[in-house]
Amino acid sequence: MAKKKHSTKASKKSSNPASADGIGLSSPEDKIQHLEAVVKSLELELANKVEMCASTMTQHESTKQLLDETMKNLEGEKKLMNKINEREKLIQQMTDNLNAFKTERENEIKEKDEIIKEKEYLLQQKKEKMNEMCEHFASMMRNITTQLTERTIIQSHNTNKVPMEQQLLHLQDFNCKN
Repeated sequence: MAKKKHSTKASKKSSNPASADGIGLSSPEDKIQHLEAVVKSLELELANKVEMCASTMTQHESTKQLLDETMKNLEGEKKLMNKINEREKLIQQMTDNLNAFKTERENEIKEKDEIIKEKEYLLQQKKEKMNEMCEHFASMMRNITTQLTERTIIQSHNTNKVPMEQQLLHLQDFNCKN
């Protein structure tokens, strides 16, 4: 490749002292005015940048405060969730205990119902046996009364005591009614 020659325009610009900054000002007052305008422009740009920086810092601080508040709220919510979880566990434990107690109580009631049924059955058997014994005793008493009546009648025929006979008949009627 062939080497390119430097442009003559660049060398002409650097040789002209009036166009050294590229704007073509010929007098020093023009240059001063131009430089003062550039300084004012740069000062305005700097003030604008400072203002933007201050605004950004304010936004940063408010965002940081919002983040801090959000983190505090998050910590509070975590604590609240932990309390809720603990309460739910406690409720579940109490529900389990209550269910176990109910089951135990139902079993106790069933056992006691069985005991009551057995005792009622035994009581009924004893009542029936007592009634049988009462009937047997009453039968024995009737037999004895009948035998006594017969003996008394026999003795009264032998002695002719009528009032005693009437007393025995009266006693016999009394026993039969019971």
